Amino acid sequence: MINPQSPTKLALLGCGDVAIRDYLPEFHRLAGRAEIVAACGRTSERVRTVAAQYQIPNIYTDYHQMLAETDAEAVINLTPIQLHFATSMAVLASGRHLYTEKPVAGSVQQAQQIRALAQEKSVKLVCAPCVLLFPQVRYAKLLIERG
Repeated sequence: MINPQSPTKLALLGCGDVAIRDYLPEFHRLAGRAEIVAACGRTSERVRTVAAQYQIPNIYTDYHQMLAETDAEAVINLTPIQLHFATSMAVLASGRHLYTEKPVAGSVQQAQQIRALAQEKSVKLVCAPCVLLFPQVRYAKLLIERG
């Protein structure tokens, strides 16, 4: 469970181009609110480089091991698209909150399975882009629904 009094502990799953180009350079904006406690990548060289550059203390090349060993409360899934379903299901099965890049899955059926597991585990599931969660967007949606 996420404690609002301390930084949320995150695990980064995927250390490729999206992580290096988009997520990690902007992560400083969450200073004091979130910290990356683990990173997992396909190659040890890449994950070591990313971990060293962004002061991530724990590194893995096996996401099952990371999920078994880390104390992360939530996972940022930046794996290749074809891995989203398997990795997201594993994250949710571990009882962690999940933020995943798009698309959430390869089919509607897979997306429904992911949603069902998140509901079963009572964890949050968010898929990029998360602009639909912005208060002003939610308010606009409410106004539209009200006519």
